[in-house]
Amino acid sequence: MNFTGSNFTLASSLCSNQGDRGKCCRYINTNVAIAVSRFANSTGNLGVSQNATDICLQTIFQTLQLYGVAQNATAFCGFGTKIPVNYECKGRTSVVQMLQSPRFTEVTKNCKAPLGEESKCKKCLNAGIGYLHHIGIEDNITLSTCRDATFAALASQVDEISTIDIAICFFGVQGLLRLPGKNFIK
Repeated sequence: MNFTGSNFTLASSLCSNQGDRGKCCRYINTNVAIAVSRFANSTGNLGVSQNATDICLQTIFQTLQLYGVAQNATAFCGFGTKIPVNYECKGRTSVVQMLQSPRFTEVTKNCKAPLGEESKCKKCLNAGIGYLHHIGIEDNITLSTCRDATFAALASQVDEISTIDIAICFFGVQGLLRLPGKNFIK
């Protein structure tokens, strides 16, 4: 997984404050989702294979600890279960399968960056929700994983700035990444 430009200092700060646990988890999930989208861009797969999952999770866990993210943050966030590194969604394991599935064209059409305007972001989110309802999600963990798969499929098709823009909309986070030589993107 490629975490280039990730702002783990902000994650560490959020995860150390009991009152910010929800933001902490959302922030960790967003950074993992961006890394998975980069992986999807290079491999076409929606995450690492099942036999590489444990090694990948351990490496990410160590990276988070290296940047000061509290060990208990990964536990209360459900790192590995609620925050996976394999985004298989209702049998769809590749970007192509997501992009070619019925109604995904609505997501692609409504989630073109820039999404900075609230109305554009809402259209994107509504298209994503409509797509997820169409494929018949039954539980919250599958819903979360399929939402992340939707993001990864979209983000794997665009440049880094557009990926960040889509992530800000999808996950509702700010100060997401730091690009070399640039200020925080908001």
